[in-house]
Amino acid sequence: MCGIAGRFESSGRPVDRTRLLRAAARLEHRGPDDVGLYLDGPFGMVATRLAIVDAAAGSMPVGNETGALWAVQNGEIYNAPDLRRELEALGHTFASRSDTEVLVHGYEAWGTALLERLNGAFAFALWDERESALMLARDRFGIRPLFYAGEPSGMAFGSELDALQELSDTQRDVDIQTVADVFSVWGPLEQRSFLEGVKELPAGHWMRLTSGRLER
Repeated sequence: MCGIAGRFESSGRPVDRTRLLRAAARLEHRGPDDVGLYLDGPFGMVATRLAIVDAAAGSMPVGNETGALWAVQNGEIYNAPDLRRELEALGHTFASRSDTEVLVHGYEAWGTALLERLNGAFAFALWDERESALMLARDRFGIRPLFYAGEPSGMAFGSELDALQELSDTQRDVDIQTVADVFSVWGPLEQRSFLEGVKELPAGHWMRLTSGRLER
């Protein structure tokens, strides 16, 4: 289990490093072994890591050979060794044995079609410096959580609601309808959460934010 969180500033101003570290502190219980921070102008993300795969060299965020693609992940890509061999045959060079590194090389090779090849329990964020594009994705069964919220000043995401709140400019109340839904259907309905205006990325879905445009 790991924790991830991040924020994109729609105004173009640099993201606040201190806020990102506060969000990481909220996720420390999910990943007590390491904390990683990535900053690129208006975008930044953090990861707290429970070191399982490549404990020595698998720190996050993880980049590709050129440093143009960066990823953080909560979970595990079960077929990472197979994908690694396939990507190495295509000419990609890996710096670690981390399963997260498969995401950046796989996205470089296949784009969003990478998701069709993944077998695992995961939620990840991937930043493409070339296009200033943020991609969020979640495994087919929704085993790993991932929440996001858009607002005029930007967009925030996180593995848990309290980490997301550290990165949000909006003070959010409890979503009373979601509380009622729990008593009716035993859980929040799809794309809702216990905070107003915060959505959970549905299982098996992805979204990509670039130049103010959202793809799904």
